[in-house]
Amino acid sequence: MKQIERSLKEMILIKEIWRDKENFHIKERLEKNEDYRRAEAESKKCQRKNSAIRQMKREKELASKREARKDENYRMAEAESKKSQRENSDLRQMERQRELASKRRARKNKDFNIRELASKREARKDKNYRRAEAESKKSQRENSDIRQMERERELASKRRARKNKDFNIRELASKREARKDKNYKRAEAESKKSQRENSDIRQMERERELASKRQARKNKDFNIRELAAKRKARKNEDFKRNETEKKKNARQDENYRKHESKRDFHRKQEYRSHPENLENERLKKQSCRQKNLDIDRYYDKTVKSAKRKNIDFTDHEKDLKKKRVQANKMGFPQRPKELNLYPLEERLLSLRIPFMQIRQLPRGGQLSVKGNVVNVPVEVQPTINSLPHTLEKSGTISVKLKKKLEFKKCDFSENVRPFAVICALHYLMRTRDLYKSSGIEINEDWITEIAETNEKETQNEKNSTEQDDDQDQNDSEDDSDHFSEVDEKEIHVGNTDTLLDHIPDDNPLCDTGFTFAPGEGQRPISLYSDPDAECLSFPTIFCGKKKAR
Repeated sequence: MKQIERSLKEMILIKEIWRDKENFHIKERLEKNEDYRRAEAESKKCQRKNSAIRQMKREKELASKREARKDENYRMAEAESKKSQRENSDLRQMERQRELASKRRARKNKDFNIRELASKREARKDKNYRRAEAESKKSQRENSDIRQMERERELASKRRARKNKDFNIRELASKREARKDKNYKRAEAESKKSQRENSDIRQMERERELASKRQARKNKDFNIRELAAKRKARKNEDFKRNETEKKKNARQDENYRKHESKRDFHRKQEYRSHPENLENERLKKQSCRQKNLDIDRYYDKTVKSAKRKNIDFTDHEKDLKKKRVQANKMGFPQRPKELNLYPLEERLLSLRIPFMQIRQLPRGGQLSVKGNVVNVPVEVQPTINSLPHTLEKSGTISVKLKKKLEFKKCDFSENVRPFAVICALHYLMRTRDLYKSSGIEINEDWITEIAETNEKETQNEKNSTEQDDDQDQNDSEDDSDHFSEVDEKEIHVGNTDTLLDHIPDDNPLCDTGFTFAPGEGQRPISLYSDPDAECLSFPTIFCGKKKAR
């Protein structure tokens, strides 16, 4: 029986060997066929898409590797092959990335993280392991990229941990406990100094501090404590001196100055939004100005004079004035060239004459009105009729303005241009309603009449000059060799030029002046019953327009 069993086993083995050989030969023949190889690759791809099949295959490979690694020779050969592969930097990098990717996937599982931390703690109990780990970290930190990555990883982990309030409390307690040691504080200060030498780190630290302060200042209790601490610290003169120096250095930056001005403006707006604060500020300023009147004036003058040296500030000040004037409807219209008149020329055109006493204040040099203002209506028609009509733009006459013609003293005297006065009156009568309704009548043809008379006079003068030239020519032909207009023996002493013009005999107006009393016999009008008194009194300022109400 035993022989039979043995023979049967041998036959089965022979059949299996034969079958394996036959399958091997079949595989060799099939692998030479391209269609078979393509179909086999597609079937493998389809299998790999299925996660269950991949997992089964992975487990089978791992089990076979574990079984093979029990042999020392296999392990030795595998280690040598890995060493030879690691000599290539590209392979090392690929292997490192593969390991990191596998660790990241595994660390998504909490149980794996717990086991990994427990194993690390257990391993770090060994001094040799700790020493080797520290040396490896030192060698890695020599590379700036690795240091930066490690720093970012630590910061990210700290940010995640600091979201927990208990961790923050424990961290602050540990820092306070550690800072009790003088050596630790000294080392911390030195490390901060070395970091602050870098401008980027200083900027980041400053921004971080400002962000934390902004966050903390949302709490009213923190603001109260901060103000109390600042008041207490400012009692020390050294602290105040350092604070002022820091502000001076910071204000050299234009962006800081703009930010500071905006911040102060918003703070003042918020403070002045309460009427009680506004009244207290007004009373405080009033009392301060009464005490230090001269000092405040001198300070304001010096500050404004220093600011006005900058063109941008003066332009900004002008723009502000224009905006205020437009907002309050207190601006003056643009003056046309026809109304560029002197003071007495303006008085001759105005339909109202305001009599007032203007005196200079003892301080500041400003002008003020003393006493009452007498508003006297005026008839312009007789004054215009009395003025000589001439086309000479530069021609002037002497005019005196009196309250009454019988008075010896005149209130105002000046040389007046009749042409400018009449042109200005024409402009006002054409364009302004206040003057259209005044009833003034002007001869519109005075320009043409004067032009015709001037043409006749010029023609007569031309004829007379031609006759004189003919006579002079005849005389010169007779006595051309011996005549000389200049006596050679005559000696000229001083300047022979003169500014005297030729005054004709038929123009008596050049020698005598005009005296007007336009307000004589008129009854004054109250300013309350005459709303357009200012516009009619000063036509060069208001240009004959009514004020906006």
